[in-house]
Amino acid sequence: LLGGAAWLVARSLGAPLAQIITFVEEVASGNLEATLEPSRHREINSLTASLRKMGDKLRENFAVIGAQKEALALVNQELESRVQERTEELERANEELRTSRDAMERLASTDCLTGLLNRRTFWERAFQKMAPSPRSERGIAVFMADLDGFKAVNDRYGHAAGDEVLRRAAEVLREGLRDDDLLGRVGGEEFAFMVTETSQGQGEALAEGLRKAVEEMKILWHGEVMAVTMSVGVASRLGLEEDLEAMLARADRGLYEAKARGKNRVCPG
Repeated sequence: LLGGAAWLVARSLGAPLAQIITFVEEVASGNLEATLEPSRHREINSLTASLRKMGDKLRENFAVIGAQKEALALVNQELESRVQERTEELERANEELRTSRDAMERLASTDCLTGLLNRRTFWERAFQKMAPSPRSERGIAVFMADLDGFKAVNDRYGHAAGDEVLRRAAEVLREGLRDDDLLGRVGGEEFAFMVTETSQGQGEALAEGLRKAVEEMKILWHGEVMAVTMSVGVASRLGLEEDLEAMLARADRGLYEAKARGKNRVCPG
């Protein structure tokens, strides 16, 4: 009799316990939607109710966690957007600073009228080109040039016309030189240029070509044609021991000789 009763009790408890075990396994595997039906056994029903509460609580907690994750994702997205915007602002500011710095360097190193190197910068870079290098060792020449009759242009047509002559002369000289040659305005109507990889004869031929280009330059000014000529002194480096000051002195002597011999000519120094 006792054995039969025990069998009946075990049988009646087996199905609810199996349901509880299945529910726990489902929840443990991540299925928070698993359900647990009430039992007619008081003890089992009490356990079932507790487990259902636990499942409800877990679902609530996971819902909160999910909402927090979504909120955190939105915050991260907003932060990333702000960081990107700030990065772009900094990049724009840096670019503006670089542009301003480059503009200031250009203003400090160039002649505002002609756009050529100013006197200080020309001689600084000329000194640098004099440093030993394969190019400088293959010959280097310094030229001093002066526009003839420039004062007459200023006196007759005014300073604005004189400025236009200087700009046009600068253009002609720039077009006749290579990109890596130095060219500067070093005085009122005085220009200097430096060329590497050139012999004495090549330097004089280059100067003669530039002299002719300036002579052929015709500038229309309020219905009249303005023209100037150019005198040039050339000094090719005599040896690696000769410094820039010595070459400049010889180029100046050549320029003075060109002026003394009637202007509009090239003379070696």
